[in-house]
This record gives sequence, structure tokens and C-alpha cells, in this order.
Amino acid sequence: MGSEVSFVIGNYTSLIGDPSDKDVLRPQLTTAEVQANAQTYADQAFRILDPAKTKVRYNAEWLAGLTFEQLIKLASNFTIQQFLTRENFKLRWEKGDAVYLHETFYSIMQGYDAYYLKADVQIGELTNCSTS
Repeated sequence: MGSEVSFVIGNYTSLIGDPSDKDVLRPQLTTAEVQANAQTYADQAFRILDPAKTKVRYNAEWLAGLTFEQLIKLASNFTIQQFLTRENFKLRWEKGDAVYLHETFYSIMQGYDAYYLKADVQIGELTNCSTS
């Protein structure tokens, strides 16, 4: 039908670690750990997707080039309250546990992925799964 499939590997967002459904800070991964995880993601995805018809993209391709000024402009679209309404952040906040600013970047970066790729549809998401 003329659609192009891009399989995005979040090698830049993985440096933060997906805070979704986590009640503690995710450890930051090394570049080697991210690459190892990326291979497991590709192995899983290509059980469904045809590798010959799928474009593999790494989000560091566009995220690594953002300037601090661009990050400020992106972040100005969100409030701290929006992040604190997320159940995982809310529970940590209420318990007096730390919620780190860099954890909020994860959602901003994921949104920018879709914007940058001009994605009409985003299906599924494999994020920062441990290979062990």
C-alpha cells in the first residue's frame, strides 16, 4: 500500500532508560549494553517484519544532534505536573523518593522520534528490555 516501515532502535533513549512502570530510577546503560539490547530487539522484530522491506533507524541519528536551545524549546511544551501525574513518578514523589529530571527527557525524546520520522502510525514498542 506504499507504506514505509521504519524499525526504530532507541539507542539514545536507552541511555536514560525507560521509566514507564518503574518505581525506582532505571540504571543508565553503557553504549555496549544498549547495542546488545538493540540486537535482541531486532531479532524479535524480524520474526514479524520482513528485513528486506524494513528500514532500521537508530534514534541517536537525530537526537544526538539536538542543541541545548532545541531541547529547551521541546521541553517548553510540557509541565512538571504532566510528568508527576504518571503513576510511577507520582508514587515515587509521594514516597519521597527521587524523581530525576533526566527521566522526563525520555518521553520528550520518544515524541521527537515520531515527529522527526513524520510517523503516521506507531505500532508497539520495545524499550530497554534486559537481555538477562
